[in-house]
Amino acid sequence: MPSIKSAENTPLMDSEMPKFMGDIEGHKGVGRYMVVLDELKMENSERGGSNGLAAKMNYDANYTLANLRRWEGTVLPGLVRRPLIWLACLIYFSAAICNQGFEEQCGKHLPRIMLKDLGTMGGLLTFFLAFYAKTCYSRFMSQYTHLKDIEGIMRSIAIQVRMFYLLPCMAHSKEEGTLAKFRSVEVLRNLGACYYLVFARLYDGTAKSFNLQSAHEEGLLTSEEVDDLQDETPSMCWFRVLCWAFELVTDMGENHGMEPGKVDKIQSSVLAMRQAINAVTYETQMPVPLPYYHIITILVFSFVLTYSYACVFITTSPALAWIVWSVPVFGFAGMREVAIAMADPFGDDDVDLPVDAYVHNIMHFLVHFLAQTSRPTAIDGLSFFEDVHWAEKHTKADSRHQMKSDVHHGRNHEKKALEEGRGSLEGSEGGRMAKTGPTGAQRRGGIFAGTPQKGKADRAYLEQMEAMELDAGFD
Repeated sequence: MPSIKSAENTPLMDSEMPKFMGDIEGHKGVGRYMVVLDELKMENSERGGSNGLAAKMNYDANYTLANLRRWEGTVLPGLVRRPLIWLACLIYFSAAICNQGFEEQCGKHLPRIMLKDLGTMGGLLTFFLAFYAKTCYSRFMSQYTHLKDIEGIMRSIAIQVRMFYLLPCMAHSKEEGTLAKFRSVEVLRNLGACYYLVFARLYDGTAKSFNLQSAHEEGLLTSEEVDDLQDETPSMCWFRVLCWAFELVTDMGENHGMEPGKVDKIQSSVLAMRQAINAVTYETQMPVPLPYYHIITILVFSFVLTYSYACVFITTSPALAWIVWSVPVFGFAGMREVAIAMADPFGDDDVDLPVDAYVHNIMHFLVHFLAQTSRPTAIDGLSFFEDVHWAEKHTKADSRHQMKSDVHHGRNHEKKALEEGRGSLEGSEGGRMAKTGPTGAQRRGGIFAGTPQKGKADRAYLEQMEAMELDAGFD
């Protein structure tokens, strides 16, 4: 395993940062938490950067002709690997040659099927195949969403660890900040290793190898951790690594000064990650029901092969008949192939999710996030465009809206207060006045003496607002 980089090449680590946690005085006996930072950062990995897209094969829908010429990433590689398309070709071309090239010898003996006789079968297949493809696409997008939920939780944990633990430790002392950086990275490393081992559990392809050894080679697991997990089942491996991250967070609270309430928040996020991982694994363990897949396969094979034979007897020119044959055959067989690929997105198909790249990208992001400095503050001096703060540009409009809001709410409160006052004065002199209205003397010196003046003030206030609107150019 490569050694740690110097401080100049590793912005996350200070020059005094020890290579391993076990080298720190007072932290002996925790060799499980040995990690090499340049491996964790994956700076030399071709998959370390993100292109902003989440698929193995990307394309621009605006380049129609270029996309039509593509082979890799389309449905064509999957089709040519299936026997259905070759059986359809064999039936169509052999029957066409017999019917048109050797009509007297064998063509006249072929039983005839007309395309109109296949209408019911085609309609039934279209309905079931469309529903099957939609179900598989929903599974595909659901799995992608679950994976991104996991990454979102990991980012939330990184924010919490940095704000609740790393920055306060760095403010306390340089030595404590250096150790806090390492402990923070260890939490994220365990989360990343857990994510990686989840994919190792789900991967059903053969082109690559995802296991404990490959996680060790990526720098996500140490030799000691691999030995510790060697006898565990794949499901237990990721679960135990996630528990290690939970233990590290607990240790931050018990032995390294993080407040209990903040520890609870981070631990809750770790448990939320477990729940998101379970959503992925549970859905993968329950495939599309076999009877559903079975009837779709029977319908597709029956229709495609029968249709290939029926196309031999169409009256269209033989030079153009192959188009009438090929389009439905390609459409039905191709939709079935795409649906099958989307139903299980953890393999080697071009449409499958590149989860190994997701792991590299999220770890690359998290480690560099911890290396970021605090945000600029007013103490450092802030410069805005044209030296105008955003709030200053909207102060006038905001004040106008606030004044409208104040008057609106104030009038509502006044109305409610008057209604309550009328209810409390029922049967009294005040109640009589509330029903019949005040007399002239009462208006001059009674309980309603301030009302006309208040109404005038409100009207003046509204007139002032209207004038401000005109000045500001609002209609």
